[in-house]
Amino acid sequence: MSQKRQSNFELLRIFSMFLIVGSHFAVHGTYESPDYSTIEQTALDILRIGGKLGSNVFVMIGAYFLVGKNFKFERVIRIGVQVWLYSIGILAIAAYFLHLDKKDVYLSIFPFPDAYWFATTYILLLLFIPVLNKLISLVGKNGLEFILSTLFMLWIVLPSLNLATFGLNNFTWFAFLYLAVSYIKLYTDDKLSQIPWGMVGITTLAITILSIIWFHLVSHFIPEKLNDVLIQLRQNGLLTVILSFSLFLFAKESKVFISPVVNYLSGLTFTVYLIHEHPIMRPIIWGVVDNQRFNGFFQMIGGGILSAILVFVITMMISIVTERILHPLMNVITNKGLVMVNYFMDYLKEEI
Repeated sequence: MSQKRQSNFELLRIFSMFLIVGSHFAVHGTYESPDYSTIEQTALDILRIGGKLGSNVFVMIGAYFLVGKNFKFERVIRIGVQVWLYSIGILAIAAYFLHLDKKDVYLSIFPFPDAYWFATTYILLLLFIPVLNKLISLVGKNGLEFILSTLFMLWIVLPSLNLATFGLNNFTWFAFLYLAVSYIKLYTDDKLSQIPWGMVGITTLAITILSIIWFHLVSHFIPEKLNDVLIQLRQNGLLTVILSFSLFLFAKESKVFISPVVNYLSGLTFTVYLIHEHPIMRPIIWGVVDNQRFNGFFQMIGGGILSAILVFVITMMISIVTERILHPLMNVITNKGLVMVNYFMDYLKEEI
């Protein structure tokens, strides 16, 4: 069982990608946000909670199973090949039916780093994992606690108070998540199992929603307060971080189960991201959804959830087909790339 993927984590991976899709309904939709608060914008901001929450959890799950593992360049090559094949494949199909903008063509041929920020940052994280593992080994438990405490203040507390950030970007944030998950896996044992993480998550979610509503209400008197909503929704926002770790730890402390169906679908979640976030597909998908047609708070929330379900299910079904077609090609290119990398590394060793 230990060698099989734990479906409690894989189910969370699926849910995380669904949250990301739901947030894209709010971020990439046709609704044009005015400079003042509206009922519809309040609903969209609530749906946006899932975006950075989902990406945080997605990284944390991957990190948890990489802690202490030997670095494999094959993993990096495979992800890079997968991103490029999907990007080129979508470009080829779209070029047959549509007149494409030069920028979209360029981003499709060269998807790193601008077309897929998440994939680019995750690949960088994978490349630096040996360095991070060495750091963890060198500093030990106390040193890691000091590093995490310092970064918690600099990258979470201060920015959440709308104060300065120091050296924070997508890559350093992913590295922080890796260090935090490493600490959880290596040093907490069963200490965290006593905490009701489900209740912590529900409470934090309620506080997050209420804070969004509050800032929207206050913005009618102090317009600048509308910017505070964006601060809460950052990937390093305090409430977002608490929500992320609550979800992750809830899955970790849940009873382990193995479901081939869940594990199979979980393996397709990254392709769901690659399809619906492609620079050509994104405006098409959300243009069809057309979220500006939803009026009122509950209609926007309901429309967002239903639209996210439809987009998620449809792209998942497409992924099932495309993976069958592209997987053999992906294996061939990955193996060829790995041979070339190994040859290059051997050459460098001989020269050095």
